[in-house]
Amino acid sequence: MDISCNGLIDRRGRNVRPRLARRHTSDLRAIVLHQTTGSTFLDDRNQGWLSSGSGEHRVDRISAHFVVLQNGIIYYTHDVEDYRSGSAGRGRGIDIEFAGRFPHGDLPDPAQRISKEMIRAGRNLVFALMLQTGNITHIHPHGQVQGRQRSDNSVCGGRDSSNPCGSLDNCPGPDIWVNIGQWCSDIFHLTCDTPLPGLGFPQRGIESTQSNPAYDLQVS
Repeated sequence: MDISCNGLIDRRGRNVRPRLARRHTSDLRAIVLHQTTGSTFLDDRNQGWLSSGSGEHRVDRISAHFVVLQNGIIYYTHDVEDYRSGSAGRGRGIDIEFAGRFPHGDLPDPAQRISKEMIRAGRNLVFALMLQTGNITHIHPHGQVQGRQRSDNSVCGGRDSSNPCGSLDNCPGPDIWVNIGQWCSDIFHLTCDTPLPGLGFPQRGIESTQSNPAYDLQVS
């Protein structure tokens, strides 16, 4: 499916991971946000290209459907109709990776903040996906929907366990969640605190560490 969005670069067909299957656009109902926890693809030592003239970029090896950079560039790496190995891509969702390591302490680290360009690009992408796929109703942070350990380090089981997995606060972190995920939930009226039936997410709500208002950059 073609997606149109400001700053989007289409790299479909260049990925090195084969799709598992195809999905119908009408089945796409949720967006899940992630962070790469390191690679920004912008610094001098890691521009992203694997070798000169190869045409292969490191983002092609990320399983997510989209990768958003700090400068606002959006790579469309895998078709949204591709059934991927990521948490959302296994079912009725779309995975979006944000390139960078964004902490999740009580207070933001000024040296590791999300950029305004990335915030606006992420919001624009979510809105574009809502308009162009037509059925998006949910948005979630990755740690909320997939994990085997809670933020207090206690081990959790599956969805049917007496101690079900809840949310982890480290992916994508409050910088991305507060400024993009929560903002989109509030403005676009997307559900974030209850599971989408049939998606298979073991989520139990948004943790306070993930929704920490100290990370709000007040980007309009």
